[in-house]
Amino acid sequence: LEDLNPFIIENTIITGDFKATIKEWGSESTDRRGREFKEWVEVNNLCYIPTTDHSSKRSDRNIDLTFTNMGEVRG
Repeated sequence: LEDLNPFIIENTIITGDFKATIKEWGSESTDRRGREFKEWVEVNNLCYIPTTDHSSKRSDRNIDLTFTNMGEVRG
């Protein structure tokens, strides 16, 4: 995650397969990686952009996540 820090500038959108599950972001539960990732998102003042479906084909996990620091962005 630290490798992404230089790319977080004004009006940034970050999306990817983070393999982190966070209950508040559509997964059934939060795992260790999810807790660490959520903390990184909060420290970097990013907001989660919700999706309409689970991104994992094998479970109800939502692992493809999108974030932004722009004010009025919606999924």
